[in-house]
Amino acid sequence: MTVSRSPAAYDAMPMHHLAVGAVLRDAAGRLLLVRQFSGLWTLTGGVVESTEDPVSAVRREVEEEVGLTVVPTLRAVDWFPPAGSRRRGLAYYLFEAPIPVGTGIEADPAEIADWEFVSADEALRRCDTNISRVLGCVLESPRPGPGGARTGSRFPWRWEGEQ
Repeated sequence: MTVSRSPAAYDAMPMHHLAVGAVLRDAAGRLLLVRQFSGLWTLTGGVVESTEDPVSAVRREVEEEVGLTVVPTLRAVDWFPPAGSRRRGLAYYLFEAPIPVGTGIEADPAEIADWEFVSADEALRRCDTNISRVLGCVLESPRPGPGGARTGSRFPWRWEGEQ
């Protein structure tokens, strides 16, 4: 049975923003960070548009920002509470994707201010607290794929058979 609600009922429901990020590594294992025009260093990524799913969004964002076509794997999902001018919570999907062999970064100056490959420690230091927390979980997790990372005490996920 399908439940049908009025548009007003859906409009009254709590809403969250959706965003995506991509862990992209070079051949030496360094992580790609991009500098936003605000000066903030972060992972490639951005907002999920209302007409797209998170996988399509991360592919689009990576292509727009650094000119790469990637095949992403979901590594973690986290939730960030409202902060600053963002009055709603944010569901954050973090993907990992290999940089295709033989391709280079072709940054779009209309999208990002700068980019740099850095060590994992440096990436964790430069990114904001929320991104650093989920990125740290992904970097510590040896298992690729959905649910492969723990995202802190708020999400006590366990692998089958783990205590």
